[in-house]
Amino acid sequence: LSLSNTISLMIYISTALMTNINFSQFIAENKSNLILKKAQRNQGKTPNLGFCIFKTGKSMNSKIKYERFLLMINSEIFESNNDLKEKKKEIIKKTLTAGKAGENSMRTNNEGSFTPPSDKYEDVLKLMEGFIKEINASMNNQNFVSLGIDFNAENFFNSKDGTYEPEGVKKAVDSNALIDIYLKLINDHPSLTYLEQPLAYDDIDGWGTLLEKLKDKTNISIDRKSVV
Repeated sequence: LSLSNTISLMIYISTALMTNINFSQFIAENKSNLILKKAQRNQGKTPNLGFCIFKTGKSMNSKIKYERFLLMINSEIFESNNDLKEKKKEIIKKTLTAGKAGENSMRTNNEGSFTPPSDKYEDVLKLMEGFIKEINASMNNQNFVSLGIDFNAENFFNSKDGTYEPEGVKKAVDSNALIDIYLKLINDHPSLTYLEQPLAYDDIDGWGTLLEKLKDKTNISIDRKSVV
């Protein structure tokens, strides 16, 4: 066993050196990835087609802290269903142009997604749920589409003390409190099925806790962005 552990350790060290990554960072990243992959094996099929409808977050100088709001669609259903493609476009356009600004409300950014008509998180969430409800209703109430949120937690993470300042809080919280916020969000919004980067990349303990608490929610998929 000792020889096996020594060989494994040498392989890790060699790989870290060849990829020019700090060894402790290399171990932490691989441990976190293993935790996530193990949990994903026990989850339902991950939706493999996500359309970014609204881009927000720090990079867009938005007051909304979370980065993207997505429509999640099973790619096999979408590619073989032209009605669904057209309904998605029609319903989003109808909703966004319904206000006083009309066509001017459909402001796109350089990624091709829309700038939301409100800088309030709750308003954007309500819009997304409206799209989802109407699209599914137009397709005979089958759950073709659901909600995905790219939280990009790095944007509201304080690496000095390991705390977060997500939407709707007056003071920073630890990862356990943040996870409770996500659990409430999932319970309050059944259409939410996809969480992207809900925690900071290196918050290993937080990832372990989140995945443990979500292990019975097989409809929820999680993605952990790679840090470049």
